[in-house]
Amino acid sequence: MDLEDAVAPEAREHARDVCAAWLQGIAPAADRPDGPEIWGRVNPGARGRAGARAAASPALTGLVVAKTERVGDLVAVAAELEEAPWISLCPLSGERGGPALGAIHRAWPAGGAPSTG
Repeated sequence: MDLEDAVAPEAREHARDVCAAWLQGIAPAADRPDGPEIWGRVNPGARGRAGARAAASPALTGLVVAKTERVGDLVAVAAELEEAPWISLCPLSGERGGPALGAIHRAWPAGGAPSTG
């Protein structure tokens, strides 16, 4: 489910509400070990954080954070999901590509917490 670029700007708040309601009617991801996985897509920034909060449901497997340029982009989204540790985050780099993903990979070890230092 794409809560950003696939939705007209004036409809994004409504789309978040619709997606949140839809997710409430789906079994938790932990109860579906064979799938399907449900992933959402958000952008960094205030709207993306709002999307992460709206999507933070036991039914959600993970969020792709598109246009990720800095470790801080993921840290900010992760902060919105502190009460939902089962939700995986996957950065999708913006135009700068490699350098951003390399820095994120070094700062965010597998299974660990991000380091902003």
